Amino acid sequence: MHLLAYNVTVKTRKKFLAALAAFSLISSMACPSMLSAASAKLSDTQEVEAFVDGFFQRPDIRSKLAGAVVVVVKGDQTLLNKGYGYANIERQTPVDPEKTLFRLASISKTFTATAVMQLAEQHQVDLDRDITGYLNGLDIPNPTKDPLTLKHLMTHTSGFDRTEAAEDEGAPGTISTLDAFVRSYVPTVIRKPGEAYRYDNYAYNLLGYIVQNRTGQSFDQVIADRIFKPLGMTHSYFALTPDIQEQLATPYDGEGQPLPQYATLPNNSPDGGLISTGGDMARFLKAQLNGGKLGQASILSEPSLLQMQNQRVHSTGYAGRRVRVRNYLPAVQQRADRD
Repeated sequence: MHLLAYNVTVKTRKKFLAALAAFSLISSMACPSMLSAASAKLSDTQEVEAFVDGFFQRPDIRSKLAGAVVVVVKGDQTLLNKGYGYANIERQTPVDPEKTLFRLASISKTFTATAVMQLAEQHQVDLDRDITGYLNGLDIPNPTKDPLTLKHLMTHTSGFDRTEAAEDEGAPGTISTLDAFVRSYVPTVIRKPGEAYRYDNYAYNLLGYIVQNRTGQSFDQVIADRIFKPLGMTHSYFALTPDIQEQLATPYDGEGQPLPQYATLPNNSPDGGLISTGGDMARFLKAQLNGGKLGQASILSEPSLLQMQNQRVHSTGYAGRRVRVRNYLPAVQQRADRD
């Protein structure tokens, strides 16, 4: 078994990060010493808890940590789901692994890719077909004349000249719809799709836009109906509301000062808007580790899941994550430096 933990000060996507939830399927990001120790020690719930407790008791970690939630899943069992530190230091609110909400940032892309794979299973989209027919009239200039497919978008090989929007965060309450956002930042395909890897947030917002177009529902509603509800993820969301903000872990800068909360742009951002808890993410991981199933619920067939997790460009699967899925999922909230 492998264990991943983040022991560096983390930064926001642009200006600041609200309580980074580093939920990750990326085994390769763990430091080798931790991996070897974890492989030797983690075999039952008590050993897992002792190992993780020891990590968070380290002085170099405690000095940087505001709060964290760590989830360790093996097969269909949750070996650990535990909070550390505070969701809000000023109020001395401890992290509750079942209720404290964290921002999951780009792990959102895994959910977006799952929604696309669901549509592919239902023959509502073709992963190898040019996406023009799915765009409802949106024109993406493509002088290369080579097809731009859903696979290219999911593997960050679109060939776009611009993969980031000028603005992707705003004050809570800022209104930004996915449709308007995608149409406001249309890029141009300047490289043959599939040839070059470039991390691509716009591509994932475009994928969410396509999910909306093909289902006739908002992207966040699709995720709620087709992933959250079947898996029993009752504390997971793709948009910030006042009620959700009250449960969201407070972000802090490198000096330990609280930072303001923010809304993602678009508000239901398919590339980075996911908000969830440790308990909910354990349920999602179990489905990932068990052929798309959790109990009697199924979000993907096993062949589709394996296709999604298969390594492609830069050893990544769909969503750009290194998805040789291991047996754990940690999430760490740390004090975040300003850019």
